[in-house]
Amino acid sequence: MRARLVGAPGRGAPPAPRITTSQVHCHSWDLLSYVLYGSLRNELAEVADAGGDAATHRVCHVVSGPGHDDIEPTGRTVRYSRGRTAEHGAGEVYALPAGVFHSSVVPAGEEVATVALGRGYERGADLSLGPLTARPHRVTRARCRPEETAMAARLAAGRLLG
Repeated sequence: MRARLVGAPGRGAPPAPRITTSQVHCHSWDLLSYVLYGSLRNELAEVADAGGDAATHRVCHVVSGPGHDDIEPTGRTVRYSRGRTAEHGAGEVYALPAGVFHSSVVPAGEEVATVALGRGYERGADLSLGPLTARPHRVTRARCRPEETAMAARLAAGRLLG
Protein backbone atom coordinates (compact mmCIF):
# COMPACT_ATOMS: atom_id res chain seq x y z
CA MET A 1 0.00 0.00 0.00
CA ARG A 2 1.24 3.49 -0.82
CA ALA A 3 -0.08 6.73 0.61
CA ARG A 4 0.50 9.93 -1.29
CA LEU A 5 0.01 13.47 -0.05
CA VAL A 6 0.71 16.27 -2.49
CA GLY A 7 -0.22 19.89 -2.60
CA ALA A 8 0.79 23.48 -2.59
CA PRO A 9 4.30 24.20 -1.25
CA GLY A 10 4.33 26.06 2.03
CA ARG A 11 0.89 24.82 3.07
CA GLY A 12 2.19 21.83 5.00
CA ALA A 13 2.28 19.20 2.26
CA PRO A 14 5.60 17.63 1.30
CA PRO A 15 7.11 19.06 -1.90
CA ALA A 16 6.29 17.28 -5.12
CA PRO A 17 9.09 15.09 -6.46
CA ARG A 18 11.36 16.47 -9.19
CA ILE A 19 10.21 15.24 -12.60
CA THR A 20 12.97 14.77 -15.18
CA THR A 21 10.94 13.24 -18.03
CA SER A 22 7.26 14.24 -18.07
CA GLN A 23 4.21 13.62 -15.90
CA VAL A 24 2.93 11.09 -18.45
CA HIS A 25 3.70 7.59 -17.23
CA CYS A 26 2.33 4.08 -16.85
CA HIS A 27 2.66 1.61 -14.01
CA SER A 28 3.67 -2.03 -14.09
CA TRP A 29 0.86 -2.66 -11.64
CA ASP A 30 -2.91 -2.29 -11.50
CA LEU A 31 -3.81 0.75 -9.40
CA LEU A 32 -6.79 1.10 -7.10
CA SER A 33 -6.81 4.50 -5.42
CA TYR A 34 -9.02 6.09 -2.76
CA VAL A 35 -9.10 9.89 -2.52
CA LEU A 36 -9.00 10.84 1.16
CA TYR A 37 -9.50 14.56 0.53
CA GLY A 38 -9.07 17.12 -2.21
CA SER A 39 -9.41 16.28 -5.87
CA LEU A 40 -7.31 15.32 -8.84
CA ARG A 41 -7.73 14.84 -12.56
CA ASN A 42 -6.43 11.81 -14.39
CA GLU A 43 -5.60 12.59 -17.99
CA LEU A 44 -5.35 9.46 -20.07
CA ALA A 45 -2.82 9.61 -22.89
CA GLU A 46 -3.08 8.56 -26.50
CA VAL A 47 0.31 7.03 -27.31
CA ALA A 48 1.13 5.60 -30.74
CA ASP A 49 4.46 4.33 -32.02
CA ALA A 50 5.98 6.90 -34.39
CA GLY A 51 9.35 7.75 -35.85
CA GLY A 52 11.06 10.69 -37.48
CA ASP A 53 9.23 14.03 -37.44
CA ALA A 54 5.99 12.36 -36.27
CA ALA A 55 7.52 11.36 -32.90
CA THR A 56 6.97 13.69 -29.94
CA HIS A 57 8.47 11.65 -27.08
CA ARG A 58 10.86 8.81 -26.24
CA VAL A 59 9.65 6.02 -23.95
CA CYS A 60 11.85 5.71 -20.86
CA HIS A 61 12.04 2.64 -18.64
CA VAL A 62 11.98 3.56 -14.94
CA VAL A 63 13.86 1.08 -12.77
CA SER A 64 13.34 1.71 -9.05
CA GLY A 65 16.00 0.87 -6.52
CA PRO A 66 16.40 1.67 -2.84
CA GLY A 67 16.11 5.44 -2.63
CA HIS A 68 16.39 6.13 -6.36
CA ASP A 69 14.93 5.62 -9.83
CA ASP A 70 17.15 4.93 -12.84
CA ILE A 71 15.70 6.45 -16.01
CA GLU A 72 16.72 4.44 -19.07
CA PRO A 73 15.64 5.81 -22.48
CA THR A 74 14.53 3.06 -24.86
CA GLY A 75 14.68 2.95 -28.65
CA ARG A 76 10.90 3.38 -28.80
CA THR A 77 9.60 6.77 -29.94
CA VAL A 78 5.93 7.70 -29.90
CA ARG A 79 3.44 10.42 -30.74
CA TYR A 80 1.61 11.63 -27.63
CA SER A 81 -1.70 13.45 -27.41
CA ARG A 82 -4.02 14.00 -24.48
CA GLY A 83 -6.96 11.60 -24.27
CA ARG A 84 -10.05 11.68 -22.10
CA THR A 85 -9.94 13.01 -18.56
CA ALA A 86 -11.67 11.98 -15.35
CA GLU A 87 -12.10 14.01 -12.16
CA HIS A 88 -11.86 12.27 -8.77
CA GLY A 89 -12.84 13.88 -5.47
CA ALA A 90 -12.86 13.05 -1.78
CA GLY A 91 -14.40 9.68 -0.98
CA GLU A 92 -14.09 8.39 -4.54
CA VAL A 93 -12.28 5.29 -5.69
CA TYR A 94 -10.74 4.98 -9.13
CA ALA A 95 -8.77 2.31 -10.92
CA LEU A 96 -6.14 2.33 -13.65
CA PRO A 97 -4.93 -0.92 -15.18
CA ALA A 98 -1.23 -1.61 -15.62
CA GLY A 99 0.23 -0.25 -18.84
CA VAL A 100 -2.16 2.71 -19.31
CA PHE A 101 -0.27 5.95 -19.94
CA HIS A 102 -1.72 8.82 -17.89
CA SER A 103 -0.88 11.84 -15.78
CA SER A 104 -2.45 12.81 -12.48
CA VAL A 105 -2.97 16.55 -12.08
CA VAL A 106 -3.73 18.35 -8.82
CA PRO A 107 -5.43 21.72 -9.34
CA ALA A 108 -3.09 24.67 -8.73
CA GLY A 109 -2.99 25.72 -5.09
CA GLU A 110 -4.89 22.63 -3.93
CA GLU A 111 -3.89 19.62 -1.84
CA VAL A 112 -4.93 16.01 -2.28
CA ALA A 113 -4.24 12.85 -0.32
CA THR A 114 -4.77 9.39 -1.76
CA VAL A 115 -4.20 5.84 -0.60
CA ALA A 116 -3.23 3.54 -3.43
CA LEU A 117 -3.22 -0.23 -3.63
CA GLY A 118 -1.34 -2.00 -6.38
CA ARG A 119 -1.16 -5.48 -7.85
CA GLY A 120 2.08 -5.98 -9.77
CA TYR A 121 2.98 -8.17 -12.70
CA GLU A 122 6.35 -9.81 -13.31
CA ARG A 123 6.36 -8.82 -16.97
CA GLY A 124 5.17 -5.26 -16.44
CA ALA A 125 7.36 -2.19 -16.79
CA ASP A 126 7.17 1.26 -15.25
CA LEU A 127 7.47 3.71 -18.13
CA SER A 128 7.54 7.48 -18.60
CA LEU A 129 7.45 9.67 -21.69
CA GLY A 130 10.59 11.77 -21.98
CA PRO A 131 12.04 14.14 -24.54
CA LEU A 132 13.32 12.64 -27.78
CA THR A 133 16.84 13.54 -26.62
CA ALA A 134 16.50 11.80 -23.23
CA ARG A 135 19.71 10.46 -21.69
CA PRO A 136 20.12 7.83 -18.96
CA HIS A 137 20.13 9.35 -15.48
CA ARG A 138 19.32 8.67 -11.84
CA VAL A 139 16.75 10.49 -9.72
CA THR A 140 17.28 10.28 -5.97
CA ARG A 141 14.17 9.99 -3.83
CA ALA A 142 14.25 11.80 -0.50
CA ARG A 143 12.61 10.01 2.39
CA CYS A 144 10.68 12.13 4.82
CA ARG A 145 12.24 12.51 8.23
CA PRO A 146 10.08 11.15 11.09
CA GLU A 147 8.93 14.67 12.04
CA GLU A 148 7.93 15.37 8.41
CA THR A 149 5.97 12.11 8.27
CA ALA A 150 4.21 13.02 11.54
CA MET A 151 3.42 16.50 10.18
CA ALA A 152 1.91 15.00 7.00
CA ALA A 153 -0.18 12.59 9.10
CA ARG A 154 -1.42 15.48 11.29
CA LEU A 155 -2.25 17.52 8.19
CA ALA A 156 -4.21 14.64 6.65
CA ALA A 157 -6.01 13.86 9.92
CA GLY A 158 -6.92 17.52 10.35
CA ARG A 159 -8.37 17.67 6.84
CA LEU A 160 -10.31 14.43 7.34
CA LEU A 161 -11.74 15.48 10.70
CA GLY A 162 -12.70 18.90 9.36
